[in-house]
Amino acid sequence: MIQAADALQRTYGIRVLSSDAFERPEQQHGEGESVHTISESKLTTRAMETGDANQVRHLLAQCGLSNGSIAHGWLAPDGLRRATHQVVVHCDENCVGYIKWPMVTNGAKYSAHAAIDEAHPEAANVARELLRHIIEYMGRHSPCTLLLTLPPHQSHLREVAFSLGFRAAHNHSPLAKVIAGCVLTSASWEAHRTELARVCSLKLPEIPLRFVSASQTIELYSPDGNRRYVPLDLLETLLSPVLFCLADRPAVISPIERRFAEPLLGHSRQASLLPAQSASLYAARHYLCDPRSLKHLQRGALMLFYESSKGGGQQAIIAVARIVESYLRRRDALQLSDLQSSVLRPETLDQIGQADIKAVSVIDNIFPLSKPVTLAQLQLLGCGKPNQLITTNPISSDQLTNILLEGFSDD
Repeated sequence: MIQAADALQRTYGIRVLSSDAFERPEQQHGEGESVHTISESKLTTRAMETGDANQVRHLLAQCGLSNGSIAHGWLAPDGLRRATHQVVVHCDENCVGYIKWPMVTNGAKYSAHAAIDEAHPEAANVARELLRHIIEYMGRHSPCTLLLTLPPHQSHLREVAFSLGFRAAHNHSPLAKVIAGCVLTSASWEAHRTELARVCSLKLPEIPLRFVSASQTIELYSPDGNRRYVPLDLLETLLSPVLFCLADRPAVISPIERRFAEPLLGHSRQASLLPAQSASLYAARHYLCDPRSLKHLQRGALMLFYESSKGGGQQAIIAVARIVESYLRRRDALQLSDLQSSVLRPETLDQIGQADIKAVSVIDNIFPLSKPVTLAQLQLLGCGKPNQLITTNPISSDQLTNILLEGFSDD
């Protein structure tokens, strides 16, 4: 059809486009994207344009920055604009957020500057959107270290940054974070360990560990050269996005329909023409399912998402994530504010079952698989029977290993 595109347009007036036209170009990823918050405000994130300069200067001046620091540290000089990302967030035509960082050139450490309008009603969501944007971008060029400079009194930005793994060595110093951007398995451990040590001066154990619990401590040498013992769950936050798929780590397969999978997991390669849902603002998202599944949804387990065939789904494992916590919640107790980090709303809860009680899993460190693992492959692994894929069910350590090997293979 692509080869016949010219003839089709001349003869029938039909324009045929390649699917590439709908993919997000890497250089422009996230620019011009919109998201609806829970209060129905629309946040639009895009590359800074010349006409935005005055609004950005006003925003930075409101944050207490001097004209000199704005000109020399916060706004890219004319000669460096092509080598710098400058991104703005607008709400109702007003600039409410700004972030700047250098173009990635295979370096190891990058400095970013970010500021938001702390008095704006959507300040927390603006902070989430700015940091989601840069971490998603840098995650494609990981591993790396990101240093984040903020103006004084940016409480929302600091709070969100802390939840994403940023830390400060002392007061008034930039917030720092290592972005690993990988899934470590026994097969890939040495390669990722070597790269983290080379690029970020972070040294993990030479031999992959076995999973004991989410709070087990892992010995490592931090970039300052000191030996530290860090709980696994904290380490996966500090290096996020990252997953340590250690031997014996519990894992489950959970079913999900395509209409819920795409906004929750962000695995689709095709860009949407519609504003994203509020869940896209959150690194930790809520997955709701049958209450009988709770016994399998333990803290620290890995959740593999099986997209069913309903609605044109792929009938394949499409993504893996970490379970942070799970709990039961009565349906009538789930308010709109409780569902802002999920893809459901009170009026759509019936679409995942009539039970009065729902199991809620908080998931983060979501990784779409490079190659979805199909139903036929799951059947060969012994975890593809119909009764295993209509509800949440545990899988063995060997099954998890084989799914991840297939899903993240380079073939």
